[in-house]
Amino acid sequence: MTTRPTTPEDRPIGYWIKAADRALDAAIDSLHRGAGVDRRGWQVLNLTSRNGGRIACGTMHEAFQPMLTALEVDRQIEALETRGLLIRAGDYVEMTAAGEAAHARLAADQGAFRTSLMRNIDGQDYLAAVRVLHAIVANLSDG
Repeated sequence: MTTRPTTPEDRPIGYWIKAADRALDAAIDSLHRGAGVDRRGWQVLNLTSRNGGRIACGTMHEAFQPMLTALEVDRQIEALETRGLLIRAGDYVEMTAAGEAAHARLAADQGAFRTSLMRNIDGQDYLAAVRVLHAIVANLSDG
């Protein structure tokens, strides 16, 4: 006979990492669906904005390791180019005026989303969770 987990502690951390990632993907994809941008597209657009609207492709690739391969980042850039939000300029990616406007709208949505996401979560608890996950990754990378 199999029993169903009834508390968070009944599941291993790997379960919660995957569940959180999938839930974030679904929620952010839904949040930005109207703009034709998914979670990864938002991250590429946001990173470009955080770098003054222009970023080297190599820097972009490095920033997303190990989350996305360089090919996956390039696909996200191409999708944002198709929507007129980014353009490639040599070895750089630049935001267009439409990209800047879209980023401003999406950033406002992201801010409200983060507020909702962090409801009932103390800032120190969030930092502790991030530190634990970082330590797990570091420990696994040492081997």
